[in-house]
This record gives sequence, structure tokens and C-alpha cells, in this order.
Amino acid sequence: MESSEENTINNKYIILENKGHGGTANVYLVEDKNDKKQYACKVLKEVSSLFKKEIEILKKVSSLNNPFIINLIEYGEGPIKTPSKPKRVRQFAILEFASKGELYDYISCPKKGFSEKHAKLIFHKIIKGVQAFHNAGICHRDMKMQNILLDDKYDPKICDFGYGAEIKGKDGSGKLDEFYGTKNYCPPEIFLNKKYEGVKVDIFCLGVVLINLVTCNFGFGTATIKDKFYRKIMGKKYDDYWKLVSNKVGGISEELKNLYVKMVSYNPKLRPSIDDILNDPWMKEVTSLDDKGYNELDKEIYEEFKKREVDVLNNNETIDADSSSSYEISYENDRGLSDDEVE
Repeated sequence: MESSEENTINNKYIILENKGHGGTANVYLVEDKNDKKQYACKVLKEVSSLFKKEIEILKKVSSLNNPFIINLIEYGEGPIKTPSKPKRVRQFAILEFASKGELYDYISCPKKGFSEKHAKLIFHKIIKGVQAFHNAGICHRDMKMQNILLDDKYDPKICDFGYGAEIKGKDGSGKLDEFYGTKNYCPPEIFLNKKYEGVKVDIFCLGVVLINLVTCNFGFGTATIKDKFYRKIMGKKYDDYWKLVSNKVGGISEELKNLYVKMVSYNPKLRPSIDDILNDPWMKEVTSLDDKGYNELDKEIYEEFKKREVDVLNNNETIDADSSSSYEISYENDRGLSDDEVE
């Protein structure tokens, strides 16, 4: 095997480890030759016109300096030498490295989900990250557990803005028409091939993140009328819905149930805003904390993450750099419900 010095990116970053791979990109853990700092590096396999758009989004969100968003460090096109392939020129992005991996790993192994007490603060941090890029005019469109990483303090870091877009849309109308996402997280308007508001899509996805965070389960398969679980939400038959999913997502508070069903509403207009979520009764336990109480709860959550880390490391596998369950959605020609039925 060639020395690590020969395996570099742009003649500046030494490749330490392959962290993930996918159809269009690889992700490496790299070290700056000069200051020895470690970063994640996304290397595209082929030249992509979408890369420029992704970089522009990353530059904008990184300028926010929000503690809950992965920052872009550097980007460009340069020589890449990896252990198994000769040197070639590729597009790359150097990103902040979240050393503790994916949040999803910590809700699936060894314990299933977090207590509501702990989930409230974790979710609060995620929401504050989303609020920051929404306020900057950016929507994510692929918010999911796998796109929330953890730094060395176990704080969540939102990543992968490959499907990010300006909220205002191409024509300034506030409507988007590119149908991307991950099926388990996508709102019904994506499946129905309807123009949509990016912010409302993010809120729906966050609702799925929320139920995952607490239960390590999805509350439905896909947000279509064909799904027997989501069909109950579409028809606002909430008591029937909770009975139906009780074996998957049972034992949660009424406050959480109420917030969740609002976030995953069939009608985008009925979904709460970020401010509504922060002011929701379920969030009050966190939002009403003073600095001392917040820090004490934060320390408690840190210790819980630390306990789980050994099992996570023992069960960790190489991630898919593309999060391959994300893709352009093919439509199901689902009837859905009329506006009269959902208002």
C-alpha cells in the first residue's frame, strides 16, 4: 500500500480514512498537512453541474456560523490521489468533521429512541439550526435522521444540502417544483406532483425526525392515501391512528402526539411554523429553562450519549455518502384528498 502522504486531496489534505461511498461521491476523513486539523471531504466521482448549486447553498448556510449546521471550509477542483486509484482531477468540498457520526446510530443501538425529556433539547437544537437557514432564505428538502450528525460534544449538526434550494423559488413565487427527498420523510405534495413551499416540506420532514428521535420508528410508511397509517392522519382520524400505531410508537405523551400530527399534516397550511414549534406546549420544558437548568440538562444528555457510544462504535458500518435513499421522487399518481376534505 502506498504511504498516506501520497494519498492526498488537492496536494493539501492527507486522506486518513474512507468514511462513506455512494453513486456520485465518496467521503473521506482528511487532515490538513499544515495545521493537522481534521475535516470531512466530499469528492465527486464525475463532474456535476449540481455541485456549483450545492456549494452556493453551503456558502450561504456556513456564513450563518450556526452551531447546529455543518460548515463549508473549502471547495474547488484539484488532484485527488486515493489508495486504490491513480491521481485524477475531481470536484471536492472540505467540510467540518462531525466526529461522533450520525444521530440515527444513537437512537437505534443499543437503546431505541430517547426519553421525551432528552429528545426535547436535542430537537430544540435541530430546530434552531433549521430556523437559521430558513431565515436566510434556504430550505433543505431532505431533513432526516441520517442528515443530522454529531460533533465532539454530541451536539446535532445538520448536513447534506445537496437538495437545498432558495425558499423564494426560481421565479420568486415561493413555489418549488423539483421533486427530491427520501420516501419515508416526504410530504404528500411531493408524491402528488404539486408545486410546494420548501419550508413546509422541511417542517413535515422534521415531524418524521421527531417521532424517530423518541421511538426509533416511523409513524407511517409513505405519506400517501395508499398507506393505511397515513390515511388516518389525512382524514384527521387521530384516535384511530394512534390505536393503529400503538405497537410501534406507543407510550408517548399527548403533547408530543399533538405536535407530531400537526407537523405531518396532509394540508401544508396546517403545519406549524418554526416559531409555533418552539412555542408548542411540548417544547415548554426546554424553552422555559434558565441557563443553569439548560446546562444541567445538556450535561445529562451528554452523559447519555457517552454511554451509548461504545455500542454505536461496535456496530458502526461505513455510511453511504450519497444517503442513497434520497433521490428524485417518482410520482404515485395518488388521488390524495380535495382541499375541502383537508381544510
